[in-house]
Amino acid sequence: MAEERVARHHARLETKALFCMGQEAAELAERREAQLEAVESDASNASVSTNPSIEQDRKDMREELPPERLQCCTSDLVQVQIAHTPWKQCTAKFLFPPEYPDQAVITQLASTVLEEEMLKKLETACEKEASKHLRKAQVLHVYYTLDKHIRSNFSPAFAEIKKLKQYLQPPHSFTLAEKAKALKVHLQNGNYVLDLKLEIGDQYPLEPVRVSCIVSTFPQNLSKLFIQHANNLARKLALPPALPSYGAGSVLARAGAGTSTQAKKKQPEQTTLSRYQEAAFQHEKERKVIAAQTAKEAALKKHVPKPSIMQVLHYLKEEVVEQLPSEPCCLCKNCILPKDPMAVQAEDSESKDGLEHLYCGHFFHFTCLKSYITTPPFGKGCPKCGHPIHHHNFVTNKQVLEHRWANKQAKQREIDDIKDMFA
Repeated sequence: MAEERVARHHARLETKALFCMGQEAAELAERREAQLEAVESDASNASVSTNPSIEQDRKDMREELPPERLQCCTSDLVQVQIAHTPWKQCTAKFLFPPEYPDQAVITQLASTVLEEEMLKKLETACEKEASKHLRKAQVLHVYYTLDKHIRSNFSPAFAEIKKLKQYLQPPHSFTLAEKAKALKVHLQNGNYVLDLKLEIGDQYPLEPVRVSCIVSTFPQNLSKLFIQHANNLARKLALPPALPSYGAGSVLARAGAGTSTQAKKKQPEQTTLSRYQEAAFQHEKERKVIAAQTAKEAALKKHVPKPSIMQVLHYLKEEVVEQLPSEPCCLCKNCILPKDPMAVQAEDSESKDGLEHLYCGHFFHFTCLKSYITTPPFGKGCPKCGHPIHHHNFVTNKQVLEHRWANKQAKQREIDDIKDMFA
């Protein structure tokens, strides 16, 4: 009994101590909040300016911007944080000169993701915008101009666009379509033309650039192939690699999921050992699911997206437009494309004597490849690299080709015998 009374006494003391500590913590928090309010009021009183334009600027910025963006707002400067995506971030300082507002507000920009040259151009644009609003409040107008430029999808691609100006020399060219958020590119080699549209997403470079064809004088099947390959290349640069995953279906497969009720009745009752094995199997599958999910999350954290505009245009310009019109067929050694694009288009639409492309990347005339595949010896690889030939327009199975060749030769012998008989 004495021990129980002592335990209850200690429990009451602990409860009382915790209650007192809670009151002290609450009082301390109230005192700290009061001190912060006092400091803020002192700072605001100290920063009060006699300049009505500065006060109007401070008032406008407090009303228009959320608190997390407005970092500092005094009579000397206004500092804001602009952040739309991880690749569209910037810190801006608007400094009030002594003769403000008769003199334009000074803008200073800093960013860890945007190019230094781009920041200088943005500072110049902000200065021009401020000059339009002399003798009145300027900061809010300059802020909106700056936010519009950083929000643009071209801001993360500034370095690539700068390189394109040197890379695409006449007859190649490109233009910026701001409303469509895209680049319009013109590639030309003689009579062969490829006009492209490269759409830049809001999350670029994490979101791959989307390539589409506007005008092409190349054969239609090849144009589709080029665009598909360019989009696959952009996805590989932007998106993280795919990892193996284990679904819940594989975990439940051994547990009889998907089997009929009649089949379950025919199964013998599980023994203790079989139940233990089944539980161990499910546990192992669940462990693999968790491990795959963890590996996927780790890969996403480590993945750094790469800009894809230059890589895509390098492929389309160097390997397609400039190389393909003069590339020879791997079998007949003649040019894969004629000098007149309309000739191959007419052939491709009427006699299907166009161009074919293998998975290894080499090009052939349709008739050359057909003759190469359907004549012995069968099972030959690519004549240039030796890789096995697989094509959706041709049967490449060796046994089927041998059977067809034998039938064809037998028919030809019968025809020859009949000709000899009547001759």
